[in-house]
Amino acid sequence: MEFLNFLGAELADERLTFVAAYRSEDTERPPALDRVLARLSRSPRVHRIALRPLTGAGIAELVDAALGTREHPPADVLHHVRERSEGNPLFAEELLKSAVDDRADPAPASLRTLIADRTSRMSPEELHLLELAALIGRRFSLAFLERLADGKPSAAVLAFLRHAVKQHFLVEDRSAPGWFTFRHALVREAIVAPILLVEDQTAHLAIARAIEGEPDAGERVAELSEHYWRAGARAECLPYARSAAERALAQFAYREAAEQFERALACASGCDAATVALHEGAAIAHQTLGNADEAQRNYAAAADLAERFGDDERAIEALLELSLSMRRRGSAGEAAAASNRAETLERRSPNERLRVRILAQRAQLHVLAGDFEAGKRTLAEAEPLLETARPRDAFRFYHARAGVRSFCQRDYEGAIDDAERALGFARESRDHNLIVSGSTSLALHAGRIRPTGVAIEALEEAMALVERHGELYQTGVTRNAYANYLLVAGRLDEARRQLNALLAEAHWPLTTTVNMAATAGWVAICLRDEVLAARADAVGTLERVRKNAPMLLWAGLAATVADLHANEGRFGDARATLEPLIADFFEEEIMCVYSLPVAAHGDQRQVEAVAPIIARYRNSANPIVRTHCALFEAYAAARFDSMTAAHRRAAEAAVGFEKMEAPLLEAEARVLRGEKQRALALMSACGARRLLRQITKRTTEQELTKPLSRREREIAELAAAGNSTRAIAERLVIGVRTVETHLAAAYAKLGVTSRAALAAVLDVGP
Repeated sequence: MEFLNFLGAELADERLTFVAAYRSEDTERPPALDRVLARLSRSPRVHRIALRPLTGAGIAELVDAALGTREHPPADVLHHVRERSEGNPLFAEELLKSAVDDRADPAPASLRTLIADRTSRMSPEELHLLELAALIGRRFSLAFLERLADGKPSAAVLAFLRHAVKQHFLVEDRSAPGWFTFRHALVREAIVAPILLVEDQTAHLAIARAIEGEPDAGERVAELSEHYWRAGARAECLPYARSAAERALAQFAYREAAEQFERALACASGCDAATVALHEGAAIAHQTLGNADEAQRNYAAAADLAERFGDDERAIEALLELSLSMRRRGSAGEAAAASNRAETLERRSPNERLRVRILAQRAQLHVLAGDFEAGKRTLAEAEPLLETARPRDAFRFYHARAGVRSFCQRDYEGAIDDAERALGFARESRDHNLIVSGSTSLALHAGRIRPTGVAIEALEEAMALVERHGELYQTGVTRNAYANYLLVAGRLDEARRQLNALLAEAHWPLTTTVNMAATAGWVAICLRDEVLAARADAVGTLERVRKNAPMLLWAGLAATVADLHANEGRFGDARATLEPLIADFFEEEIMCVYSLPVAAHGDQRQVEAVAPIIARYRNSANPIVRTHCALFEAYAAARFDSMTAAHRRAAEAAVGFEKMEAPLLEAEARVLRGEKQRALALMSACGARRLLRQITKRTTEQELTKPLSRREREIAELAAAGNSTRAIAERLVIGVRTVETHLAAAYAKLGVTSRAALAAVLDVGP
């Protein structure tokens, strides 16, 4: 400490940085440390940084670093690590070790050792009070602890609390005198772990009965559910679990709601209408959290029970939700079977309100599957019945019709109108999932014909709703859409933060996972972020979904994977990835966005197969379509026709992308125009280290399938960025001759003879 104080005073002009860490909450730190900290804090050269708990993305990075190349545990295990560690890196590492070793420890071994060391300093009476407090819960009051403490005098309880705070077991709530909280949930778990089960159940039963005698017992249903459950008193637990679940659902605490509904189902003795309601509630909570398996299990159980009791309306509702959940996961056949079963029940007792719901749901399923003609026919059948539709079903109708108008009829203004109507019905329903879904849909439809900033603004409103209402099924869709538009707008670091946070979560449905992988892959290319690319696993995700999912779902991911392959010099792999996309290249939205990898990386046959479709939309009224067409034709001309034509179409694309507020796409067009410095300026403003696409003059199959090795690419990029041969050798700790050998091999493979040409081919520069 004296040395630290000396440094602060004497090394004012030295280029040195010293970092010292201490525990700010340590109540037993020596007074000398406080004196040194006080002196240092007066110096303008000293900066104090308060470390906060790691975010979910931070814990994910910690897990990646800890595991290295070893196989990662399943996503739900990693989610468990993030949730239980509460941002504490030590606890996260210990929980991860337990998971990797397949141990079901209630608390990390290091924490149990620490707790044992601290409890050894307590008297038996204090240890009893500590265990009793831990059994009560994470938070407890002094008054309630005294009531349960076998008549111990207040002085003894207060002395225990002072000791427990000093030993870092507890934190006093300064805003609510008389209340205390365990510093970490795992600390509490480590304290109760050694207690015998028979003691544990007896204590929980006594605590539950004591709470029932409290004046605020009606507000403590979640605590009563927990204590009766731990006591094994299932009959007493059931009403409290049901009540706690319903309250949690109303307060958007979906994780707690799911747990309480499942607990109530475990306590329920028979199958009756009340059990149907429990399954419905559990399904809603799980679906909102993205736990598709659990949601589908509960929807199916609710449908079966409701049908058994003759409640066809309730059975139809559950079957329709089951169908939609299955469709989101790509299970088209099972989704259709559930929808058909709902229709069979409706025909048995016709009901216009249920009929319009079935039709609206079916139209939405058709749109999700990319079958827009079938969707259009179903919507036409549903429209005369709209007057009887509930807000939720009217939302689905207009939501589906917006998709048909945008993707099939190319009526973009009409799609925006329908999206606005859908959002209005979502608000009327007060279903926050629908409200966020409607806000996101409106942003996406507006973003198809209006500048990027318009979509970002609308999505920021949807993001605010997500943050306000907690975990929602729609969260992943909205945040990924936001990240995608941030990418288009060139706000790459923000996009990366959003994606890292998304990828740190576990339970995303198939459509969200695919879209996240596509966006993250493109951001990873622009930033040369290999960690983000590995997390996204775009190649693996594409392999999993392409065989059984409609092209509308995986087309964007295929384009991303093609760009990833091409940026690694694997042009043959890029072409193979594009081939299924080209074989069924039918739809305008896919065409305008996903045609560019074909133009930049495909062979001449592939480009010529897509060119007629591009020509058909060259003069589209949609500026985004028109601009992508221009860039496609600029790439194609640069590779297989004339640079004069390439320059002309690239100029049109550059102007269009500038108006769209899409700087990275504009930079691609500027490169094709020969405006290298302008392109580099755009890239620099975005923080991009490379563009999504780059072309070479090579056109033969033999030349295009010669990828650079990892070392050749590393050296070539350093050379293209302006580094001398000796500087590269020193940076990579290799010999100058080795650098020259690899550089010569890269020149030969890329067909260039100078560093300037190398920079143009690799699309990098100083």
